Amino acid sequence: MPQAAQQEEVAHADAAWMAEVGAWLRANLTYPNMARRLGQEGTVVLQVTIDREGHVLDAVLAQGSGFGTLDQAAMALVTGARLPPFPPGMKLDRQSVKLPIHYRLE
Repeated sequence: MPQAAQQEEVAHADAAWMAEVGAWLRANLTYPNMARRLGQEGTVVLQVTIDREGHVLDAVLAQGSGFGTLDQAAMALVTGARLPPFPPGMKLDRQSVKLPIHYRLE
């Protein structure tokens, strides 16, 4: 396979995998009761390192929401979590990505 085609395949796998990770985050997100009562909203950005099987190896707060309750909830969401495993097109043993986690009251 030509190198450009391989890179396109890997980029596509990354985008598809990131979409799966986003779906996992939305499905598993819980809004802290205290934050809900106080009307707190915001986006937490975590820098997360994940292995091929989807295990979260490390997570650090890259950008806080301005509310400790939301920041802590986001960290608790991914700490020890198992996210979707890498698709076959992703040849890396581990990947470090920034994950925005949005807390919005509706």
